[in-house]
Amino acid sequence: MTEAAAPHPVVTTTAPDAPGGRRYGGAGPEQRVAERRAKIIEAGVELFGRRGFQATTMAMLSAESGVPHRYLVQIFPTREDLLREIYLGIYHDVTVAVRASRQAAEMSPAALIRTGVRAACDTFLLDFRKTRINCLDVVGVSPAFEQLRRATIREFCRLILEDVEKLVAAGLLPPRDYLYGAIGLVGAFTELMTEWVLAEEGQRPPQALLVRQIEEFFWATLLATQYPLPDA
Repeated sequence: MTEAAAPHPVVTTTAPDAPGGRRYGGAGPEQRVAERRAKIIEAGVELFGRRGFQATTMAMLSAESGVPHRYLVQIFPTREDLLREIYLGIYHDVTVAVRASRQAAEMSPAALIRTGVRAACDTFLLDFRKTRINCLDVVGVSPAFEQLRRATIREFCRLILEDVEKLVAAGLLPPRDYLYGAIGLVGAFTELMTEWVLAEEGQRPPQALLVRQIEEFFWATLLATQYPLPDA
């Protein structure tokens, strides 16, 4: 008696990255998209952080990430979309680090300044490529990106004001409007970081000196509320 032939396997025609699509190497479509996304972001950090945003093309990003162009543009249609993702990721990491640093800080201006500034600086300076992107590549990209940058500056100010409000509530700082002082501190922070990035290799001051200078700007701003400038 002849053995019956095995039935042909059913082949799905679902698109590779559609929900419920085929699995390749054990990875489902959602996992493949997540892996490609991570590769593209890392390629963006590398190329924007080394070459600069304006000098990087989508073709370069595809080659650096190993993600074919057709998949690249599905995830990040433009370079600006990718830059936005990286930029917001940097500030997310800084926000998490600063808020975590508060857990062990005593309630005093010096302690909150020291822990907050050091947490922010340590995160910003952890990866030189991201420091460069944050200082140089996000300026002048487009009107829409400039709105995002201004909104992010305001969020960073909000992070500073959270500590200030705690100090005011504890009676350690006098009540007043600290918004413009916070904006000035963000500007000082950014400009000092930018000068550090632009310095020639081997001529950059030690990171500890940079951090100390930023701490002193914060301290001087808060100290001015206790020792106000005399009226003319």
